[in-house]
Amino acid sequence: TPTRLRRMYVLLVVFVAVAFSKADAGRCAEKQFTAKEGFLVAYARGYSKGFFATSMDIAYDATNYRTAENVTLFRYGRTYRSRVITCYKSMKRYVITNNGNNCTVSRLRGHFQEMCIPDSALKVSNMTLG
Repeated sequence: TPTRLRRMYVLLVVFVAVAFSKADAGRCAEKQFTAKEGFLVAYARGYSKGFFATSMDIAYDATNYRTAENVTLFRYGRTYRSRVITCYKSMKRYVITNNGNNCTVSRLRGHFQEMCIPDSALKVSNMTLG
C-alpha cells in the first residue's frame, strides 16, 4: 500500500543515515553494525484521529551477507511484533509475525549490496541526526 511504502522509505532513509554516520573515512558503511530506529506518527482524517509508533532494532552484516530487523508497532492500543531475517548465502528471507506464531520463508532476488555511496553521488547538503 502507499502508506506502507512511505513508511518503508522513511525507514530506509533513517537506516542509511545511521549506517553512514557510523562509517569510517571510506565511502561504505562498516561491515557489521547494529542500530536502533523509531518514529511516532500522529494523524487526523475526517473524524478519525490517532497515532502509531514504531521501533526497530537493526543488524547489518556485510561479512556474512545477512541482515535482521526486530520491529515493534504500537497502533490502536495494540502492540505488534515481527522479525525479518535475510540470508543471501541461502537466498532466503524469513518473516516471523504474530508475535512469533507465524513464519513465512521466501526466496530473495538479486544479490547482497553493501551500503556504499556511489562515486557518482553529488553532495547536496549537510545533515545532523540526533
